[in-house]
This record gives sequence, structure tokens and C-alpha cells, in this order.
Amino acid sequence: MKSPEFLLALALLALTATPLALQAANDDYEAARKAALVQVDKARDVGYEWRDSRQLLKEADAAAKAGDSEKAIKLAKKVEEQGKAAVKQAKEQNNAGPK
Repeated sequence: MKSPEFLLALALLALTATPLALQAANDDYEAARKAALVQVDKARDVGYEWRDSRQLLKEADAAAKAGDSEKAIKLAKKVEEQGKAAVKQAKEQNNAGPK
């Protein structure tokens, strides 16, 4: 049988670990969101921002607010990749036209 002190220690650990895990997930999302914004802004600056990028970022924000950090991070990373792809597209199509 477990001692009352041991059970109390487990309870306290559970109470302190949960907020720390939630904060870590929130920090991960904020980092992913910042990285996504950097790339989308770069795409905007070269005139190739994709239509859905900022809408996906709003969906990521909503998921984070609802507590679904996994979905929020996944969406933010998708937005980041879209931004990178848009910049690449801009470079590749810079001199596009008939030859």
C-alpha cells in the first residue's frame, strides 16, 4: 500500500506538471506561429503571398485558443511551408514569359 505522503506527492506533481505542459505547448505554438508569419511576410514582400495562408493562420490561432496545440502547430507549420514555397515560386517565375 502506498503511504499518504507518497500519494500527496503524486497529486502535487500532477497539479504542477499539467500547467507546465500546457505552457510548453503554448510556447511551441507561439514559436511556430512566429516562424510562419516571417515566411508569409516574405512572400507578401515579393508579391507572391498565397491566398489561404493567413486564413490558415487564423484557424491555427482558433485551435490554440481551444487548447488543441497539436492542430495549431500543424497548421502553423503548413503556413510556414506555404510562405517558403511562395518565395521560391516568386524566384522561379521572376523572369517568366515567352522566350
